[in-house]
Formats: sequence, C-alpha cells, structure tokens
Amino acid sequence: NLGITRACIEELTSKPPSDETIWTSLRSKDHTPKIRTFLWKTMHNAYKCGKYWLNIPSYEQQALCHACDNVVESMEHILTECRASSQETVWDLAKEVWTLCGLPWVKPHFGTILGCGLGNFHPKNDNNAQLVGANRLYAILLSESAHQIWRMRCKWKISDEASLEKIPTEQEIRANWIKNLNRRLQLERLMTNKFKYGSRALKPELVEKTWWGVLQAQESLANDWLRVGTEVLVGIGDRPSGRNR
Repeated sequence: NLGITRACIEELTSKPPSDETIWTSLRSKDHTPKIRTFLWKTMHNAYKCGKYWLNIPSYEQQALCHACDNVVESMEHILTECRASSQETVWDLAKEVWTLCGLPWVKPHFGTILGCGLGNFHPKNDNNAQLVGANRLYAILLSESAHQIWRMRCKWKISDEASLEKIPTEQEIRANWIKNLNRRLQLERLMTNKFKYGSRALKPELVEKTWWGVLQAQESLANDWLRVGTEVLVGIGDRPSGRNR
C-alpha cells in the first residue's frame, strides 16, 4: 500500500513522499486516535476483509462482495467502488463541502485516502504559499469519510447480514455523514480550550483556518464563534465571503 499511496500523492502534489513521510502522516495530530488506528490498520491490510478469508477453509465466500458481482471485497473496493458501502454518496458529500473552499475536487483513490494528511494546496498564482487550513480540512474530510464508509459497510455486512434490501439509503448516509462531521467540528471547538486540554489544545487560528468557508450561516457568526455555547454547523450551499484560509 505504500507504493499506491506514494503514486497517488505524487499525482495530487507533484512530489512523491518518502516512506517515512507517509508513516509520519498516519500519526498526524490532525487525526483523532480512532482515525489514526483506522489508517494504520488499513495501510497494513490488518482488517478482516477480502483476501484475508480466501485462505480460511469454508470461509472463502466471506471474501466476496455479493452486491458487486462477487468481486473480492478489498478495502480499496469498499472505500472507492462498492455500491453497498455508501462510498458514492459519501464522496459526493465530501465534494460538496470541499468545493466551498473554491478548490478543485477529484474523487479520492485508495492511496489518496491513505495519504490524505499529505495534501499540499496553494493559493492561485502562488505555489510558494500553503493553504494550511485547506490542507487540514482535506485530511479531515477524507479520513472521516473513509472511516464512515467502513463503519457503514460493517453494519450492513454483519448486523444486516449483507441483505441487498438493507443497503443504506442516500438520506440515511447523508444524515449520518453530516452528523459525524459536525461532531468533529464541535470537538475541535472544544479543544481550543487551553485550560482544559493543556498541551493538547488546538490553536484557535488553526481551527478557524480549517473550517472558515464551510460553515452554515457563516456571515452571521460572532467573532468568538469558536467558544462553545453557540450552535455552529457545517453548511452545504453557496460559499459566503470569507477569510483567507
């Protein structure tokens, strides 16, 4: 998976990352502990899906995706191809939010997801400056979206016994995704509290650069919107005039 990640990140940024850079990005503090574990295990093919089952007698059928003509249900298939995993709708939602930044979107490849912490976006006509907030939002969008796809796939495969009648609807997927992204936003607002989180606290300016431009009713928010107590949600719609990311 390192080779796939390197090739995809080179396509995204025009620079191939080293193995060390890729491994370091998986441990980035921009990811929550759950996301770091998910990316690390995915990079190591540690999840029990796809080829894992092919070497276990009587369990070979577990390796196949019965919603997609019995192709091998690899993690790459789950996150980028499967019609039952919710991936198509989830990536459309991620695109809706990302385009509010005014930056181009390409549906992520498997390697782009694994290397999502290595985005390197620039202002127009200035390749020497980095859009720190956009880079961070990209990592959050891709990693949180991929993790949701995996969770919904597991529910469908295990709890719903892979029933084609129980594939999640677009409305269910959308509600779940927006809820999860808003939960992440609220966590980041909370973590700007240096008295509570100490050295683990997030810098307010970093959180603002990350989320400003993709917030609901943004033009009406108070200057201290990062303080918990006021409802602040991710908005999908026309992008309001905003601050430099």
